[in-house]
Amino acid sequence: GITVLGEAEITSNSLSRRIRFNGSSTTVAYPNLKELIIKDMKHWEEWVMETSSEDIAVMPLLQRLDIYDCPVLKSVPHQILSQSVRKLFIQNCPKLTISCLPPLLEELILDGDPGSLSKSLPFKSNTSLKVMWIQYSPHSTFPQGLSQLKALQTLKVFDCNSLTCIPHELQHLTSLREFYITRCPILGPRCEK
Repeated sequence: GITVLGEAEITSNSLSRRIRFNGSSTTVAYPNLKELIIKDMKHWEEWVMETSSEDIAVMPLLQRLDIYDCPVLKSVPHQILSQSVRKLFIQNCPKLTISCLPPLLEELILDGDPGSLSKSLPFKSNTSLKVMWIQYSPHSTFPQGLSQLKALQTLKVFDCNSLTCIPHELQHLTSLREFYITRCPILGPRCEK
């Protein structure tokens, strides 16, 4: 049953545009869910989190959230991007807007077009992000806000055919130990000079 659920995967090619996660009268909805993978939801536009009370905790142990190939999804409820999320993977969700990333996020993977995260990284304060991947980005620039990532130790950039330059704000990443640029035909040769 849902009370022992440790991970869940939601996959569909149906015409459903709206999915609701309903919290019940209990004080914790999905109390044991640690990993949530959502993929191939081609028509999903709206993720609605309905609870009967503001006192309900939603997925309090969620540590990993993966959202793949949801091309019309507009947002993720703030209850999902909670204190517990440590790893976030967003792939090909060009309409997705995330207004604030989890404060204790340790690993962020942006694959393809991750929506608003391709433009800026909305952290209120993050001292825990250690690893970031940017791969298959169709954009010519890195997301803004990299200088906020004071704990970032590893930055991996792969297969980004349009990236043109490394932002100056990377020089402020004093914890950065590994910086990989692989198969980026414009950016790679510029870094060799």
